[in-house]
Amino acid sequence: MPLVLPPLRERPDDIPILAAHFAAKSAQKYGQPTPELEPGLVEILLDYNWPGNVRELENLIERLVVLSGTSTLGLEYVPEKMLRVLPGTTPGDESTLEGAVEATKRRMIVSALQSEGNKVAAAKKLGISRSYLHRLINEFDL
Repeated sequence: MPLVLPPLRERPDDIPILAAHFAAKSAQKYGQPTPELEPGLVEILLDYNWPGNVRELENLIERLVVLSGTSTLGLEYVPEKMLRVLPGTTPGDESTLEGAVEATKRRMIVSALQSEGNKVAAAKKLGISRSYLHRLINEFDL
């Protein structure tokens, strides 16, 4: 009998429960006290799309436990890609730091692609790997 489990993005009620479980598990693994999850972190976790599903959540929480080493997990070590989903911000809104950074990246990528003519040369000019350039191209729908 096949067991069908919907992706994590379709089960938002599970996210805080799983995050707390993974925080306790990671804290025990590294000999730290079990941390609390700050409300801002939970909000970010709920807003994220989770393309890597439960494994991505577990890896993130373990990373936060290791890097923070404190009794609470907040936004200090959350990856940039997750912070882009903060409510009240719009992609490319240059009045925010994140929006300005995103707009600058986009302009630089477009300029490098136009001047160099191919992705390998554009990545070299930008000082980034070709795979990272591909991720950015997909992210910005270029």
